[in-house]
Amino acid sequence: MGWPSQHEPFAGEYNALYVDWQVISPHQLQAHQAKPQATKDKLAQFQANPNDPTPIQSLNKDDLTGAILTSNVLAWFANDDGNSQLTARSRGDMLRYRLPSYGRFYSVMKPGGMFGNNGSGSFTGVMMDIAFSTENAKAKDNSHDKFIQFQRQVGAAASAFEHSVPDNSLKTPTNRQMIPANHKASVPPRL
Repeated sequence: MGWPSQHEPFAGEYNALYVDWQVISPHQLQAHQAKPQATKDKLAQFQANPNDPTPIQSLNKDDLTGAILTSNVLAWFANDDGNSQLTARSRGDMLRYRLPSYGRFYSVMKPGGMFGNNGSGSFTGVMMDIAFSTENAKAKDNSHDKFIQFQRQVGAAASAFEHSVPDNSLKTPTNRQMIPANHKASVPPRL
């Protein structure tokens, strides 16, 4: 049966799906950083000498779009896990462990066509959808009220990360509103 999900990609969308089994390790983050850095280096080489396309001939959509999308979904899980751990430690009254979770960051396509036939599509933006984020959290004194308070606290931050992670990642000095203000945040309540 698997995990429940109603997410079916449309043709033309590019999805970065990440399954977090417990926590993102520093080794995972470092390994992921190597690929975007190599792409950045190739682009810098090309910009230095635009008459020589050799450095960029080997680049593909995974090197460009995939790296950006994957970085964002990894950053969400790293931010959420770090925040939850720090919140539990700073409160001093909670124990928490990440359980298997998954989410995706993807390009959004709007299909176009006539009479029910999709003949074209347009890129409308990006969306983060952390479809299943769970952890095992317990108050040290087994207080249900402390558990609810903790879940509300970390759940609000998790929801905010769905907006702030992509927004901070995709902003440039010339483009301050790359992500539409009405993009969907879809972290379910953690209660």
